[in-house]
Amino acid sequence: MQLILVRHGQPMDMADPKTGNPPLTELGHAQAQATAARLANEAIAALVASSLQRARQTAAPLAAALNLPLATEHRIGEIDRDGGRYQRIEAIRDEGREAWHAFLADPVGYFGGDGKIFLSDTLDGWHAIIETMLANPAERRATVAFSHGFPINILLNHALGLDGKFRFAPAYGSITRLIVLGWDRLSVLSLNETAHFPSV
Repeated sequence: MQLILVRHGQPMDMADPKTGNPPLTELGHAQAQATAARLANEAIAALVASSLQRARQTAAPLAAALNLPLATEHRIGEIDRDGGRYQRIEAIRDEGREAWHAFLADPVGYFGGDGKIFLSDTLDGWHAIIETMLANPAERRATVAFSHGFPINILLNHALGLDGKFRFAPAYGSITRLIVLGWDRLSVLSLNETAHFPSV
């Protein structure tokens, strides 16, 4: 079975940096449409997204194309999933060296969260999705999960047996594929697929 991870499309910058849960930009909606077109002809059994609107808006075109319900798993949401603030990484980098290094030193803490709790809860969310997949072994079709940069990093680190550093940079609307044989038997099939986007 495949677990297909999709990072949400480009989100808007929040006017108030203390708030989170931004919607997609116009480009983000276009990325969602392109990702849906790429996946619409694959054997997909289920769709799940975080509770944040940028993930759900990214999932909407594929849910419509496949006429599948969209389940919610709150724990695969980003740092702002419990009401914290959010800022696009590009905007943090643009603030200058001091802000960027503070973010790199403690990405979760930078937004006011607890890194250990975020890691544990996120792993629990991914584990629940995979257990649901394993409970239906006859299905053999893929589950698509619409998530975020940090939660995707956490699952990849678990699959590859790496430490907790955030070392992967999935692009907006990108696709990452894992083969699922068990919670501790995950293989990375592809990482950060973006060929479905027109070249610039």
